[in-house]
Amino acid sequence: MKENIFEICLTSSHVKSEEWLKLIYKISKINGILKKWNLWINIENNYIRYFVETKTMLPPILSNLGEFLIRKSDIQLREISTLGIPYLLTSNYKTVLDIYDKNETRKLQKLKNVKISFYPYKHNNYLSTTNFYFKDKNERIIKRKVIGNNEIYKFISIDFSTHIRFFYQKSEAKYLDTKKVINVLNSNKENAILKANVFPYLQEELYLNYKNYDFAKHSIVVGASRNREI
Repeated sequence: MKENIFEICLTSSHVKSEEWLKLIYKISKINGILKKWNLWINIENNYIRYFVETKTMLPPILSNLGEFLIRKSDIQLREISTLGIPYLLTSNYKTVLDIYDKNETRKLQKLKNVKISFYPYKHNNYLSTTNFYFKDKNERIIKRKVIGNNEIYKFISIDFSTHIRFFYQKSEAKYLDTKKVINVLNSNKENAILKANVFPYLQEELYLNYKNYDFAKHSIVVGASRNREI
């Protein structure tokens, strides 16, 4: 079965570790006991992005976890890498950005990706493995398996209000209110006159079919600035 990739958008500059733990439990429950899923952290040009890789479809909003919006993505996360020596992660490094800073200044290499694989084996409990992917000065990607740090949910929680050097993927501040017209949209592209982005109500893109719309009874306004889809 093909893996699905979702990007996690944050609704605040500091999502606390307890909320990340709730998210891990929720995704594990949706994905299924004993079924692996991955959390990726991508760092590019000081831009931090979180992604979930799972075989299960995820809704845009998970229960009462309002700190996260989850959006389907087609990003390619996997790269050819060379296996390096294991990486000992001690309690001195509180977040992923501590690892980034250390390796950039001391070893002239940058942490590009973090892959955390979760193996839920019962309700509200899991095992996990973590890999760091570093880019060295020769542009090679070095994969290093992490040893230590069982509280990974604390490690991924970053306070961006203090780490002002880095940016994060924010939730969309503005989106079109499409919930009133979802009932006239469908997933059929045939005879469609426009495509509608209905996030954060649904993950998939829907279409307006001219056969399902009575132009004699209704009006429709199409158009927006900055190339925004309707």
